[in-house]
Amino acid sequence: MEREVLLSIENLTVRYGKEAALQIEAPILIEEGDRVGIIGSNGAGKSTLIRSILGPVNYQGNISTKLTLEQIATHMQFNEYTDAMATRHIMEAILQTRLAHNQKLQELVEYFELEDCLRKKYSKLSGGQKRNALQLFW
Repeated sequence: MEREVLLSIENLTVRYGKEAALQIEAPILIEEGDRVGIIGSNGAGKSTLIRSILGPVNYQGNISTKLTLEQIATHMQFNEYTDAMATRHIMEAILQTRLAHNQKLQELVEYFELEDCLRKKYSKLSGGQKRNALQLFW
């Protein structure tokens, strides 16, 4: 059974002034069911790629997607919000829904045993609690 292509990137270049911040020549296809992680050193263009896909960055090349913004979730490795915000607020912001109004999310929070984590700052969660919370974003 052939999987549907949800995101296609071809010949992508992002420039800031004369400097190329990101250049992807080989086609990238993300298909239904894929889970993708973007890793690389500082300045490699990871954030620029995400911003290009989400729309606020001007680029040359082709990005084609059938996904809506609501269907795309990102979690950056280092974010200041993890020290200042309760896990519940981060979850609701990323998923763009309110826990109180989303029965499916409530069921997932219960399944992953995250009820006690919702009031804690994300940075204070254990490694296992963070892993379980991230499961909800995918």
